[in-house]
Amino acid sequence: MIAIKDMEMYDSGLVTDEYIYNKCDTDLEMYNFCASHLCMSEDDIKEAMRNVSGADDAYYNALTQAEE
Repeated sequence: MIAIKDMEMYDSGLVTDEYIYNKCDTDLEMYNFCASHLCMSEDDIKEAMRNVSGADDAYYNALTQAEE
């Protein structure tokens, strides 16, 4: 789970996207972080999630998790 401390460290440039991704319990949590905290567009979210996970699976998993 991403804690407020993690978000503050991210905003300060002390941690990377990969750090945040590893803190997430689900792909949906990473998606929500990108959408809400970073105000990213869908294309940017998809690219960011591909970069941290190595495949498009994380993005599509988040969409599936949101439907559940």
